[in-house]
Amino acid sequence: MSQRAKAEARRRQAAAERIGPQPPKLPKRPCLRDLNPPGSWYKSDNWHRPGPMVKRLGASGARQFARQANADMEPSEAEINEHMLEVLIRYADTYGRSGVPGAAFTLDKTVRTSSFLAEVMEAEQLDEEEALAAVHDLHALGLLWVDDDCSVWRSIPPGTPDPENTEWRMCDRVLVPQRKI
Repeated sequence: MSQRAKAEARRRQAAAERIGPQPPKLPKRPCLRDLNPPGSWYKSDNWHRPGPMVKRLGASGARQFARQANADMEPSEAEINEHMLEVLIRYADTYGRSGVPGAAFTLDKTVRTSSFLAEVMEAEQLDEEEALAAVHDLHALGLLWVDDDCSVWRSIPPGTPDPENTEWRMCDRVLVPQRKI
């Protein structure tokens, strides 16, 4: 071992004695994709991450780019693309490293077009954006699940509350969309 390596080892040892024992690291919360939710909205090809262009342009630049790119599309198709980009930009950090599931876009649209968001706002004393963020937080934790028919369910993901639990359990339907999204 070289002199430099020995000096570094002594320095690290002295620092460890000064600092004391470190608390154990908590396990990382699994991201939604790691929980492998059932349903077509959660299939492997239905997860999206903001690409390098979105990161480079930032949220407002990406929106402007999307509007220009959508100029030749039908208005309804362009609106869908802009909504997807908006959800992707806003909630990429909420859903974590594996990306935003297709279910998040459906959840967002379903919640915005129902009374569910107003109920959350009233019950939790939140404004619209905070309530929407809270709904996406619950979804990212696996506590809300979007069925193939776009209905939203309370759910218990695997490992909750007991690590031995290996199955998804759907508790009750909290939202049925007025129309197919």
